[in-house]
Amino acid sequence: MKNLKFIGIFLFVTFVSTFVLKAQSKRDYVSINGTRFTYPLIEKWISEYKKSNPDARIKLQYSKQINDSINLRVVAHTLTQSEIKPNELYFQVSRYALLPITNVRNLPFKKEFKKGLKQEDLKKVFFIDPNSAYEEESKNQPVVTVYTRANQTCSSIAFANHFGLRPNNIKGKKISGEDQYLTLAVQKDTTGVTFNNLGYIFDINTRVPLKGINILAIDLNGNGKIDKEELIYDNLDVLTQYLENNQDNKAIPTDYVSFIMNKNQKSETLQKFISWVLTDGQKYNHAYGFLNNNNTNGSLSQNLPGSNN
Repeated sequence: MKNLKFIGIFLFVTFVSTFVLKAQSKRDYVSINGTRFTYPLIEKWISEYKKSNPDARIKLQYSKQINDSINLRVVAHTLTQSEIKPNELYFQVSRYALLPITNVRNLPFKKEFKKGLKQEDLKKVFFIDPNSAYEEESKNQPVVTVYTRANQTCSSIAFANHFGLRPNNIKGKKISGEDQYLTLAVQKDTTGVTFNNLGYIFDINTRVPLKGINILAIDLNGNGKIDKEELIYDNLDVLTQYLENNQDNKAIPTDYVSFIMNKNQKSETLQKFISWVLTDGQKYNHAYGFLNNNNTNGSLSQNLPGSNN
């Protein structure tokens, strides 16, 4: 009888211990999902963080299905109040830039803008404008095929926001899948034109533009020509350094990468990882074509645009 009682107690303790361990495991397991073009950088953050925190369980989820196990979301456009739930916090962890590119053999189009693209040129190429004569004058313009992502992807939202427009104003053939497919489409099409983030335009190992494409230089000061100090598009390090030194730049579209989490989470692993990303993790941004987040005061709490918090 005593043996049966002992076995019962043992099984109960084992059950409770297992339940607690599972609860702790779920609470301290960080599962990340979101905008795919940020994944190379986030993978680097995770691997570097684990070097000093080997027991940390942090993993990127590549499944497109968002489920209850995801406790950290990644979004790569400026967030509005309506995009964040009352029980959520967001942290701007990085920035990125978008540039226009064309096929290397699309010489007529490149020649058309050899003096650099002004902001109105970018609008004419990429946006539907009922008041523009661009389409009407297409017979006199170089033949181009514009490729874009779906209207509500982060890169499309960020690009449209730069011009004060909506993503559904962007014209062109819609490419499904991931942002890197935009560059692939342009590499295959001699008339192709698109915009993309630096990580999908440059070879991050050689730091030069990918084969088969030309970056369309943007006229940064709007004087109708590319000045010597505007020759920044042939090397990723030169370009990122320019953007870091000129954060008031209004010519090249840039936007933020943010982490979103439930404010009620009690995960020490999650909090420590975000804190590390905001500090030590920033030194890995440039290697992957991203910019540093210089909009943090070290706090894990940031207010949303238009919020009264």
